[in-house]
Amino acid sequence: ANSTGAFQIMAVVGFVTPSQVGYLLRLRTDRLEVWNGTTWVVVYTGFTGGVTDYWTFANWGSEIMMCNGVDKIYRYNPETGDTGFIDESVPARHITVFGGRVVATSVNDSTYKAYRVQWSVKNDNQDWTGEGSGWEDLYAAPGGRVDSAHGCFPITDDTALVIREQSIWQMSTTGQVLAPFRFSRISGELGTRCRRSIAEVPGGYAMVSRDSVIVVGLSSIATIGDNVREVLVPSITDYNAVVGEYDSTRSEYRLAIGSTVWRYSF
Repeated sequence: ANSTGAFQIMAVVGFVTPSQVGYLLRLRTDRLEVWNGTTWVVVYTGFTGGVTDYWTFANWGSEIMMCNGVDKIYRYNPETGDTGFIDESVPARHITVFGGRVVATSVNDSTYKAYRVQWSVKNDNQDWTGEGSGWEDLYAAPGGRVDSAHGCFPITDDTALVIREQSIWQMSTTGQVLAPFRFSRISGELGTRCRRSIAEVPGGYAMVSRDSVIVVGLSSIATIGDNVREVLVPSITDYNAVVGEYDSTRSEYRLAIGSTVWRYSF
């Protein structure tokens, strides 16, 4: 398959429906494809993102949602074939499901708002304007610096972390319809410029900080990169090119930086 230019392969993702049927999906810059056991079948063509517009995914029942930060959130039900953009949504750099809602972070609502966290109506992934939908602009930043939000990362059913470039916030459910979330800052010094290094690991989420590799939980921030930080951190020349993943089989957090892969065993 052609992996360059307008048709570059951006992501390959597995999706298992609640009925335990698995599907393999492939995202290019312009299209969504599904593997039918023999070949890739095009589901949709018309996405407008480029090679630096990375995909983010979230599951909603039998649907998988995806967004490239340029187009609105796109949904696909591989069991029924039902597919299309969520008209009331906005382009976002990160999407997840938390508190019964779709939560979009770092959105483009006519203008790019790196500090905004926005959410849908509870139990409805397509209603983004009804009662209970809304947004929060996290303006506060250490020293008044611009502090982009990378995403909402659930820890429990009621608590999530909002990880930003230079700070980390706690996002908690309130049980109130009109104000469903409460935000408070955990750290005003730690965060990550490498948004794609964030991965769920035992105890929280691992990421590359400004001077090491850290794991952030609800009540703890642990450093796991002390032994390699003097070599690892200076080797980063492109923050978007740093990719972190957790291998649950081997209990390893891995960081890919160019042609080098670093690993930490839990």
